[in-house]
Formats: sequence, C-alpha cells, structure tokens
Amino acid sequence: IGQWCDKNNVMHTGHVLAEQTLSSQTSVVGSCMRFYEHMQAPGIDILTEHQREYDTAKQVSSAARQFGRKWRITETYGCTGWDFSFAGHKAIGDWQAALGINLRCQHLSLYTMEGEAKRDYPASIFYQSPWWTFYSKVENYFARIHAVMTQGEEVRDLLVIHPVESMWMLCRKDWKRDPEVSRYDKMLIELRDSLLEGGIDFDYGDEDILSRHGKVETGNSAPLLVVGKARYKAVIVPPLKTVRHSTLSLLKKFRSAGGTVVFAGQACGFVNALPSKEAIDFSKMCERAPAGGKGIVKPVEKTCRRISITDSSGKAIPDSKQCISWGISALQSKARKSC
Repeated sequence: IGQWCDKNNVMHTGHVLAEQTLSSQTSVVGSCMRFYEHMQAPGIDILTEHQREYDTAKQVSSAARQFGRKWRITETYGCTGWDFSFAGHKAIGDWQAALGINLRCQHLSLYTMEGEAKRDYPASIFYQSPWWTFYSKVENYFARIHAVMTQGEEVRDLLVIHPVESMWMLCRKDWKRDPEVSRYDKMLIELRDSLLEGGIDFDYGDEDILSRHGKVETGNSAPLLVVGKARYKAVIVPPLKTVRHSTLSLLKKFRSAGGTVVFAGQACGFVNALPSKEAIDFSKMCERAPAGGKGIVKPVEKTCRRISITDSSGKAIPDSKQCISWGISALQSKARKSC
C-alpha cells in the first residue's frame, strides 16, 4: 500500500492497534514501528483524557524522523465525553506535540446524531456542541505550534534500542499472568521517563529496521550511528532479554569507531533468542548505567544534552519534576505578592 501511495503521489496514513506497551504490541501487531516505515504520514490513536501514552508518540515520531516523514498524525479525543473542557483538549494535544506529533485528526465530528450515532465516542466537535463556535481557540493554538514544529529538522542525538523483541521471549501460554511481563513493561516506562525528565530527548530504534537501515558513519567529526535519515551520537541498550546479532554487530562497529554505547541494567544472555555470552562480553567494554533514575542520564549527557533548564539563580534543575515543582512554587509566590 505504501509503495502504491508513493507511486501515485498520495499519503498512506493510519495507526495500528495496541500501540501503548511492549506486551500489548506483542499480543496484537508484533512491533508497531515496522508499520510506520511504509506510511507517508504514520499515526497513533489516543483514547480518553487519562492515557499518557508517551511511548506511542515516541515510536511514531522516531520512525517518521528515520524515514523523513514530515507529518505524524494523531487520532485524538475519542472517549472523552460531552463535558470535556478546552483545558483538557489543550493538555492532551500539548504532550503529544512535545513528543513529535504535528497533525491532528479529531475524534469526532458527527454528521448526524440520529439513532445509534449519538452513542459514538462523544463529544462531537461540530455544531451539536454548544462551544463549537469557539473551538478555533484550540485549533489556532495548535496550528501555530505545528507550523513551528514542521520547519527545519529535528535534532535528537540519542538512540534507545527498542526492546519489543525481548518481550516476545515471554510470550507463551498464559503469559499475561506472568508478573515478569508487567515488570518488563514498567522497565521501559521508567527508562523513558528518566531520560525525558532529565532533559535528554531520544529516538527508539527497532531492531528489524536497524538490520536493514542502520550503518556507522565516520569522517572528520565524531562517529555517528545512522538509521535512514537520522543520525545519533550515542546509543543506550536497555535490559534486553535477547538481542539480534545484526544489532550487536552494528553496535560493535559504532563503538570501535569511537561512538558511545551504554548498557543500562543487566546485559542479556541471549543472541537471536539463543544462549550466548556475546552481549555480556561486549557490555564489559562499554559504559554502564542503571536502567532508570538519574544515573541513566550521566553517561550520555556530554554527547547528547542540547538544553538545560535553570532556576532563577541560573543553577540547572536536574529533572523536569523538580522544574514543575519550582515553577508552581514561583507562581504561588508571585500570587501571594499580588494579593
């Protein structure tokens, strides 16, 4: 379908099912990122106002960057309800925009509310809602945000090996009852949050995509690991349960050229799903870090930090949680002075 769309100058878009966690992907589609390679405008689906599917957005924005796709679409606001406020519309759109999503497909605008139509995932973003004539306040805001975000090129220097194939190792009869499955889902969430809270942005690297589009680039500057059209100065290997031999070979070549490879947590004892010490032995030659917390930021900070958020005295705030707390305190202090 993607090839046909390329040939006929149209855009193939959509989203795949169960994007949000390693285990949900394994259950339904195997690996989300491999679908995005063949979409001219890859997308995601965000339901309810409570879901914070940061990995869903990171997966699609990573693949889009790697394959030079300008547009990353979100089907959003489904299942939010008739009483969903503009503040909620903004909040859901904001975190998606921060993670690389730049095209909005609002769910939904009803042509009619007759019969069963009134039951379809309200609210209708159309004339049936009393606030419809004011909705440009939301859309003009995001139009400006996305206009900025689609100019120039994204810069993310860190690649994180996506561990979905390691979750496949846990897939067996009654596997969802295995507590190791939920622990492994939580591992990636903690790793991702630790990097983003520390102000280090990154892309995910699917191992199948890496096997076909990954290479090492050397020249006058520092070595780069190249995935399609994206380039990286450092790689983090999370606590995998198995790693492809092609991935290991690529990382060895990158490190030999002088690139930064960091093993977070324990190195795996399987290569291509077969017992092997190759990854463990290689990890001893690389930098090591915990799989979450502030310690994971330190080994990649020198090569990958582009921004730093500071307080009023110019001192760096180590993570975004503290930044939020400091900002709230500052606002409260300002409010008290105003009163």
